Order: sequence, then structure tokens, then C-alpha cells
Amino acid sequence: MAPSSLGPPPHAPERRAAVLVASVLTVCSALLVTLVAAEGRPLTTLDGDIARATHRWAVDEPGLTRAVRILTGWVWAPLTMRLVRGAAAVRLVGAARPGGRPCGRWRPVRSARWCSRR
Repeated sequence: MAPSSLGPPPHAPERRAAVLVASVLTVCSALLVTLVAAEGRPLTTLDGDIARATHRWAVDEPGLTRAVRILTGWVWAPLTMRLVRGAAAVRLVGAARPGGRPCGRWRPVRSARWCSRR
């Protein structure tokens, strides 16, 4: 078999775009970290302005403040997130069993029709 000339890979522009996006995000992150480490005045001023505005908003709306406290204290609490992660891990381990059906133990959660499909 004779060697043929190969052109560039078919996905080269997509890779260049991904590298460009990653580079831009890296530069932005480095700039932000530098501003935080140096306690840059524009960043601290912006942070103070946002803190004062959200404090005024929280004082003016006690019902909304109570709802946010419930969300942060219960819904997004570390224990809740650990339980969600644990349930996801159990689900993924059940799905990864060789020859096993992914919803074997989750039949009450999923419909029987979905579980019977292969």
C-alpha cells in the first residue's frame, strides 16, 4: 500500500477554538486571583457595593430572606448534598454492574415500563 498524503485532522478548528476559550478563561481567572491577592481597590469596592445592596434588599424583604435561609440551611446544606451524592453513586454503581439492569433497585422511582427496556 502506497503512503498517501494526509491533510489536517478533520476537527482541528474545533480544537483551536477550545484551546482559545480555555486560554481566555485561564487569563481571566489569573487576573481575578491576582486582584483578590493584591486586595485591588476596584474589586473590593465592587464587593462592598454588592454587599450593601443585598443587605438592604434582605432587610426590606423578610419573607424572601426567610426562604433563602431555608434553602441554604436545608436544601443546599452539606448533609443534603452528601445524601444526593451518595444516592447518585449507588445509582451509578447499580448501572455499572456487568449484565445487570441499571434500575434494578430503583423500581419504585422509575416506571416499570422504563426498567423493562434494554
